[in-house]
Amino acid sequence: MEIQKLTRIFEYGGMALIDPDPAMSALEVVGVYAAAYPELVNADIGTPEPRGAQLIYKITRAAGRKGAQVIPSSRFPERTWRLRQALIRFAKEATPFTNAVVPTKQEEPAPIAAIPMM
Repeated sequence: MEIQKLTRIFEYGGMALIDPDPAMSALEVVGVYAAAYPELVNADIGTPEPRGAQLIYKITRAAGRKGAQVIPSSRFPERTWRLRQALIRFAKEATPFTNAVVPTKQEEPAPIAAIPMM
């Protein structure tokens, strides 16, 4: 019986990405390739499948939309109503700035030739 070391291949979007360092974990390898392919930051790594002398890891983009989850206001009507009322009250009570500092015209910078050389 002969023990054969399997080489890891990472498949992503029809491309075969070679293993940069066999000592790295699969997650670390995907992190290395994330520099070239930013969408791999949140990618899913499948379970390895043996194919001959190769171990194939399929990388798929994480499904979903970008950004934070939007919670409909109908789920929290009382909380939304209270927040809205507080914002209205704050807007009514807020007074314009009476002691605002109005910036004056800035002086023109000195020409480079007028700066003495040391």
